[in-house]
Amino acid sequence: MPRYLAITGGVGGAKLALGLSHVLTPDEVLFVVNTGDDFEHLGLTICPDLDTLTYTLADLANRDVGWGRSDESWHFLLLGRRLERLAHLAAVVAHVLSLPASARGEALE
Repeated sequence: MPRYLAITGGVGGAKLALGLSHVLTPDEVLFVVNTGDDFEHLGLTICPDLDTLTYTLADLANRDVGWGRSDESWHFLLLGRRLERLAHLAAVVAHVLSLPASARGEALE
């Protein structure tokens, strides 16, 4: 039995993998996925190419854009942005409140 190694990345790689999955069995093909575009956001590791491949092979991909899940809401990301804004606001308030003390030469604790 021949075995194949497919190197994939992005939407095109996911489409290639989907096509190969229709003509080869899981024992015949192995997918290696690009991790060069992985990043961290809000403390979470994001693997866009691995996600795209997984969602495409599971028939969960958003067909309108070619990436992400078809049922994604983005609510968590919006909550994260609100929390980031609150954290930034708290930092600004702390700096503003410390101005009078630092102007008097007091140590900031």
